[in-house]
Parts: sequence; structure tokens; C-alpha cells
Amino acid sequence: MSDRVIYAIMLLKGADKYFFLFDATSFNKLTDQMIKYARDPELNFTWHDFGMLSQKAKLLINKEKVET
Repeated sequence: MSDRVIYAIMLLKGADKYFFLFDATSFNKLTDQMIKYARDPELNFTWHDFGMLSQKAKLLINKEKVET
């Protein structure tokens, strides 16, 4: 059995849903993907969304580190 913790964050913006699964080792991949979304003018995903979600992801990872 693995002790790997999987986190989930989601953003709902009108009819758009952005759902991300990640673990502590994939934080950089998560932020890279969110940057791509923020740069894409076709998506309803802003730099504010990126900042909010990346901060939330970091807090989740740090919370787990403190509790273990």
C-alpha cells in the first residue's frame, strides 16, 4: 500500500470546470499546466485563477507535511 496523498482542487466559472489532481511531487507540473491555461485566450482561466489555485495547492501540500 502506498502512502502517497493525492489532492484535488476545482474551479467553477459559469459553465466551465477546471479540475486538477496532483501530489506533492507534481506541484511544478500542476503550475505549468495552469500557466498554459492562463495564457490561452480561448479559455476562461485567468492569472488570478492561477494565483488562487496555486496558492491553495501549496497550502494543501504544506498542511499535509505539518500533520505527518
